[in-house]
Amino acid sequence: MFPRCAEHLCTGTRRGKAFDPRLGTGSANAYLHGWPEGTPGDPFNTVPFIPRRSVVDLLEILRQFVTNPFVFFALVFLYAIAVAIFLPIPIEFALVFALAGGIALFSAALLAVALGKAVGAWLVFLLGVKVEGVIHRWSERAKLFAKILAGLEKFVRWTGAFGLYVLLSIPFMSDTAILYFYALFNEEGRAIDRRHFIVSNFLAGVNRVALFFLIVIALTGTLPRP
Repeated sequence: MFPRCAEHLCTGTRRGKAFDPRLGTGSANAYLHGWPEGTPGDPFNTVPFIPRRSVVDLLEILRQFVTNPFVFFALVFLYAIAVAIFLPIPIEFALVFALAGGIALFSAALLAVALGKAVGAWLVFLLGVKVEGVIHRWSERAKLFAKILAGLEKFVRWTGAFGLYVLLSIPFMSDTAILYFYALFNEEGRAIDRRHFIVSNFLAGVNRVALFFLIVIALTGTLPRP
């Protein structure tokens, strides 16, 4: 077995393809020659063989995902919901892919972010109403905690839906932290009712996308293509 392997390495022949000693005996040589794993170009099976055609096909699929307005809308919509509920990541990361997509992707991104943020806000609002009752029961055991809770609820009541709208309109702001803050200290849904809570998030989503693209246009000096 070993002499035969040595013969292959020395002669450099396998399935009619010559072995190039200048590239060494690693997996890179096997990949460039199109050999499957375990051939002389990859004698130690260091990595599995990945056809170059598969890599090209995968890149083409990813390109179609971010250039098709309908697929892009669905992906950004789900991402916006996740950002509102549990992902502490700015929504602008998803908008980067729409920069080279023209008006179609911009429109899809704007609508997807606004609707996704509205759905996420609705879910966070329902969760906040349920959890806030538990927080109030805890506050009854400690006067200091009750005073802190009263102060936070006063801030939410004073700023209201407009304050929520302004904070969520700031580019690169974390939606998750602000949403949970306003939902958990919302006096069990009385300071900001559900409708105003959702509408504030929807309008903030529209502003957020528009401001992001205006900033990009101001920095680059180019307008999105039609």
